[in-house]
Amino acid sequence: MHCAAHDENEFRSLGLLDTWEQAELLAKMALQARLINLTFDEGLDAAPALADDLEGALARALDADAPDESIAAHDQLVHVLDSLRGVGLQVSAAVSKMPVEGVLGVMNLPVLTAKLSAL
Repeated sequence: MHCAAHDENEFRSLGLLDTWEQAELLAKMALQARLINLTFDEGLDAAPALADDLEGALARALDADAPDESIAAHDQLVHVLDSLRGVGLQVSAAVSKMPVEGVLGVMNLPVLTAKLSAL
């Protein structure tokens, strides 16, 4: 999915938080969103498997309905964030509105954009 460009100030840097706190914040942001958009800093050669893992963990957090699903999603996010940090990557994130064309016309849906960058 392609999302309109964000102003850099909209992104909340998570690098100063430990991975448990990062996962907690990302899970809360995912609950506000309807869609996920994963982006990379220009020139970043992120490990594709880790990017897929992050997107999957965010999707799991977004879809979590029951408390046990939320706990499992949080644990998965912690694991992925630890792996990202281990290869020198960090995440920043923002929730913003994005126009999406649907059967009912254009709707502005909340989108969680997670951006990977070097530490």
